[in-house]
Amino acid sequence: MDELIKILEQMGAEDVLYKDDPPEDDEIHFKFGGKKIEIAVCDCGYLGLVATVEDLINKTQHIRELGLSIRALNFLVQYGGIETVSELRLMSRHDLLKIPGIGKRSVTEIIDKLHTLNKG
Repeated sequence: MDELIKILEQMGAEDVLYKDDPPEDDEIHFKFGGKKIEIAVCDCGYLGLVATVEDLINKTQHIRELGLSIRALNFLVQYGGIETVSELRLMSRHDLLKIPGIGKRSVTEIIDKLHTLNKG
């Protein structure tokens, strides 16, 4: 579990706490983006738990945390209605180019930031 806690902290989670109080299931508690998140540790295995945590974080992580330029961020939020990383990951390059007024340079910046996030 110590390795999982380190991974969560590297992903930006705060106040990570592992609880193993019987008779209840083991739980991991942490904060991400100011929101409290609790996950029951079940038989899904270590990799399944990491994937669950990544999914929860992506659903709560605002795109402004990607470090995009103001221009790209404004196009996504104001004209595309995109606010979370999980919403952004569902979009293809073609979908991004459909956002009114967005240019190829902004789309390239957005995709590069997502690739950087995936490598981290």
